[in-house]
This record gives sequence, structure tokens and C-alpha cells, in this order.
Amino acid sequence: MSVLADEVEMKLPALSKLIDRMVGSALVQRAQDPVDQRRVLVYISDIGLEKHRLLRHRVRRTRHDLETRLGDERGRELRRLLEEFLRHPGA
Repeated sequence: MSVLADEVEMKLPALSKLIDRMVGSALVQRAQDPVDQRRVLVYISDIGLEKHRLLRHRVRRTRHDLETRLGDERGRELRRLLEEFLRHPGA
């Protein structure tokens, strides 16, 4: 969990609560590592995969709609700004 918390830039208690909610919604499954009992492994479930697929499609459609409305030049600028934001989320 600490590796995941670092990766997603969340504090461990907040991530643990989020994972608990995701387990409760059947989006992920949690299990102890069979090799190292101190570690917890998190796996995406079939329901989680389907939810991800649907959300990914919705994000792509929304992004396309925005770029179409903005036109070529402003659409490129939006992409550049979003990519910069994703590279430096805490800045």
C-alpha cells in the first residue's frame, strides 16, 4: 500500500480509506502477499475493469468535443497545458 500511496501521491491513511470504499464497491480486490505477509496486494476486479473502460471512453469523447469546439490551435494549447499539468500535478 505504501508503494501505491507514493505512486498516486496520497497519504497512506487516505489511500487505505479509498481502497476500502473501492473494495466495498467491488472495483478492486485486496489480498495479503503470499511471499511477504506484511504486504497487501490490490487487484482490479472485472467490475473495476468495466468501469475503467467506460470512464476512459467518456474522457476521450469529452476531450474530443473540447478540442473540436476550441479549434486546432487552441485545442493543441489545451493538450499542452494538460500534459504539463500531468507532469507536475503538485506544482
